[in-house]
Amino acid sequence: MSSVFPEKIILKPKIFFGKILFFDVINPEDPFVIQEWYRFNAFANYESVEDCSCDKVFQGKKNKGSIDIGYVPTEHKLKRLKLRWNETENKWKIVQNFHSLNRLANIDIISGSKSPDFRLSLKTHYEIPSEGSKVEEVINNIQSAKNFTKKNGMWFRSKDFDNTIIKKAVVRQVIEKKRFKNENFFITFKTIKEDKNNIITIEKSITLKHHTWNQEINLDNVDVFMKSVIDTILYVRKMLNALV
Repeated sequence: MSSVFPEKIILKPKIFFGKILFFDVINPEDPFVIQEWYRFNAFANYESVEDCSCDKVFQGKKNKGSIDIGYVPTEHKLKRLKLRWNETENKWKIVQNFHSLNRLANIDIISGSKSPDFRLSLKTHYEIPSEGSKVEEVINNIQSAKNFTKKNGMWFRSKDFDNTIIKKAVVRQVIEKKRFKNENFFITFKTIKEDKNNIITIEKSITLKHHTWNQEINLDNVDVFMKSVIDTILYVRKMLNALV
């Protein structure tokens, strides 16, 4: 608990797949199973988020993807905004306002290089309302400008936030995404375009999450959470056995 953010702390665990990247999945409607890994082709093409015919992936809704904006208003303070396109208002809106981001653990499961091949990431943050806030005002002002348009495939660039309270902005826009699930897990394939200091890079990632990790974790169910972590790591080991 925190006197600044008395509501609650939010735990964000994920399993990240590092160098083993597979992006061509045959049928998004099929439940994801370990055997599906045999069918993947590395770096295969698939639909972009904005203009794809992959409505099934987004549960029947056209989707421009999402945008994350990380920034450092003061030294040692990291904050992040998540934006989604609102069809009704025809603009990008803040759907999550993260404060006090903290990495509790970055456990290297398999590694043989400078970058972890396989890791469990555990982060915490607080979430506060953004409606009527200064950060919402900044986001609205940028996209209400006459020259607001997609630039190099991105709706927001880091330089857009110069001289605002969103300092040292790093913009990460999801441009491709597919998600699969089975009885216990979600697996998500993303291609993310990042703008940091006006330098654009592209990152491909695969993450695995247990279904229960989207639920609230507290002292009453911490044992269930710990079991889910163990079950997830065991499942990852089965995936690796299928690949080797």
